[in-house]
Amino acid sequence: RTCPSVPTSAAQEVRNDVLDAVLGAYEAVVSGCLRSENLPPALRLALPAMLHFACRHAASQGASTAVKRVAVKLVGALAAHLPADLAAFASKDQETKACITMLTLFGSACPSAAV
Repeated sequence: RTCPSVPTSAAQEVRNDVLDAVLGAYEAVVSGCLRSENLPPALRLALPAMLHFACRHAASQGASTAVKRVAVKLVGALAAHLPADLAAFASKDQETKACITMLTLFGSACPSAAV
């Protein structure tokens, strides 16, 4: 059985919604664990992949302001609680470093108190 054909724009919208939800889930889990000072080892091991995903999604062409805000919150939580780890991630990958810089500038200029 095959799925009916979905117009490209609708498929892209669904894809973006899923990616936005993944980013939001990453931010919520990481921030919650860091606030409670209980970061499970498995989550710590996954942080580089989460950060890479957040950067790729937030830096993608057409990324919404809302996506950038969530990515800023994730990077900010890591910077506040695990600054050495965040610096290590950034030093290993120029793309991640550039994205962290972009998100820092975005967060500084964003008028939203939620950031």
